Amino acid sequence: ANETSSSPRERAMYRLASCHYELKQFDQAAAASEQFIAAFPKSAFVAPAHLIAGESLFALGRHARAGTQFKTLVDGFASDPARASCLLRLGECLAASNDWKGSGAAFARYLKEFPDSELWFQAQFGVAWALENQNQHEQAIAGYRVITEKHSGPTAARAQFQIGECYFARKRHEDAVRELLKVDILYAYPEWSAAALYEAGRCFEAMAKPDEARAQFAQVQKTYGDSQWAKLAAERLAAIAPPKP
Repeated sequence: ANETSSSPRERAMYRLASCHYELKQFDQAAAASEQFIAAFPKSAFVAPAHLIAGESLFALGRHARAGTQFKTLVDGFASDPARASCLLRLGECLAASNDWKGSGAAFARYLKEFPDSELWFQAQFGVAWALENQNQHEQAIAGYRVITEKHSGPTAARAQFQIGECYFARKRHEDAVRELLKVDILYAYPEWSAAALYEAGRCFEAMAKPDEARAQFAQVQKTYGDSQWAKLAAERLAAIAPPKP
């Protein structure tokens, strides 16, 4: 933004909002940036002010208000360099507000407008996650597989986990177990391995295979004893009747 064409008050108000944000004083940053936008809607600093307001509100968990700020920047400032990241944030805000149709549309828009982005897998996951939360499990599985076939980071591990969860939701327990066990075999991310082994155990319970279920829960306890999943596994082990002698 060009400071030379702005007034001293305009610059001071923007800098105040920016300083609050840099200091992680998000309440003050959100208030100051919204006040700035109201006072100087035509300012050269108004796009970054929307970004400060959106990120501050996002950090505070005020997702609906944050989404409004991100959407304003995305729709009103076509050449702004922050537009791509704001479109991702908009998808996240809509998901946090359980607006799954809107969230999926935002992430799909990102993929269309920024097809060569290094963060494509985040948007692809958002599309699939929105479909899963609308109970469109087959479409969600196809979306998650795009990630597992082309990406290898933690998002891929979670995508593989969600494939298993989609099959679990459809009561296709054998398919769910197969996909869940791949998480532990293919990816070195303990959080998702522990979750997947635990869910595989629940699948075996649903199939009335208590021995196999116990084996999965025991593996969670043994390998991921410090995780939340180990506590849940212990509860399931206590609930499952022991094998007959």
